Parts: sequence; structure tokens; C-alpha cells
Amino acid sequence: MANAFISGRRYPTGGGAAIPAGHQSFTANGTFTAPYTGVYTVVLTAGHAASGIGGQGGSGEHGTTSEGWQRRYGGAGGGAGGSAYLANSPGIIVIKLNKNQSVIVTVSVALCSFGNYASFATGTSPGNGNPGGRPDASEEVIAVGGSGGSGGGKPVFSFDDALVLFAVVPSLPDYNLSGGNGQNGGSPNVNYGGPAGIPANNIPCISGQMGGFGQICTNGTGTQTQYFNVGVVPSDSKIPAAAGRIDITWGNQ
Repeated sequence: MANAFISGRRYPTGGGAAIPAGHQSFTANGTFTAPYTGVYTVVLTAGHAASGIGGQGGSGEHGTTSEGWQRRYGGAGGGAGGSAYLANSPGIIVIKLNKNQSVIVTVSVALCSFGNYASFATGTSPGNGNPGGRPDASEEVIAVGGSGGSGGGKPVFSFDDALVLFAVVPSLPDYNLSGGNGQNGGSPNVNYGGPAGIPANNIPCISGQMGGFGQICTNGTGTQTQYFNVGVVPSDSKIPAAAGRIDITWGNQ
């Protein structure tokens, strides 16, 4: 009987016939129909959620000091959006299928699955950054920066041990992918949002959007009333969500 060699292990392909090598990929929902009776390797690559949007910067404000002077307070920066988790390796299964056996394939942003054999669910969505605060003009309280958005959760790979001959489970460490906090306001000051959720040590993730600038306010005297009302809004340039893919290969030649 002919055999397939997968990761150093030998699996019968059935019928003793040589099976030509072949492959098929899915980037959307579909149905896979086995062209031969034999062993198939299925590679599931998880999709990823969209990254978080940074928070708007806080507006500046003017206030009156106890000596009667006008003073300007800078708005606080918005927090950065959280990062989505991008799996750094795929999930792999080796299975036996009969000729013309059909398997429902699901490929979406939320989930990649190969029938009841295995699935790779996308991690949870990260949070958006919170807006920066406004100073309290009456009490001259410096505004507090917005907090960063929460990080996305890691994907989940699972398989049915009763249906799978062999599996390679991806390494999915726990990472803190929360966005940075915005800076507090000041007088006078320019304040920025916290840094985007850029990972350290080459952590595989999709970075969140930078938080917005806090508005500038300058010191003034007497009856000057120049100040800004609206903090800068970060552009909506977050990384969009993306679907995963499934690749099937077969053959013993």
C-alpha cells in the first residue's frame, strides 16, 4: 500500500495507488471535495480583528486666576487605540478523507473552519482610545489624558482529536496589546495622545491608531479670551479587519 509521509510519520493513502500532488486554497466560504481517498494536510490561518481608533484630543480652555489674570490651559491628549492580535503561526491538521467526500469550509473575519475537523477563531476586537479631558476653567484644574483602548484577545485554535490523525497547534502567547494613555493637559502646553499599540520584541499584532493631540493654549492677561474649543481628532486610519485562509494539500508523489 502506498504511504504519505507527514512530519516524519507514515499514513496509508488507501488503495495502494499513487496520488498526484495537488492543492486548493480558500479565502471565502466554500466546499472542499476530496479528489482521492487518502491523507490531506489542512493549514488554517486565522484572520484578525480591526485595530482600535485613537481617542480625540481634549479642547483647551481659558480660566481666571485668583489674582484676576486670564490663563490658558492646554487640552489633554486622547488615548491610543488598542492593537488586534495577529496569530504568528497557523494551525495544521492531517486527516483522512474518502474520494468525493465533501467538507464545508468557512473563511471569514471571525472564523476559519474545516468542517468539524478544526477551527481557528479570530481574537476578540480591541478597544478604542478614550478622548482627552478639558481643563476646568473655574477651578483651574489641569485636564487628564484619555486612557488607551484595551488590547485584542488572542485567537483560539481547536480540533477534533477523534477525527484528526495529527495536529500542529500554533504558539499563541498572552500579550498586553493595550494602547498608550494620552498626556495630561498643561498651561501652556501641547499634548499628544499616547503611542499607538506598537508591540515590543516583535510581538505579532496589528497596531492601533495614535491618540489625538490636545489643543494648545497660551498664557494671557487681562481680558484676552483666545482659546481653542476642539481637540484634534485622529484620522480613521486604523488597520481594517481581514479574513484568514485555508490551504489543503495532498499527494504521495
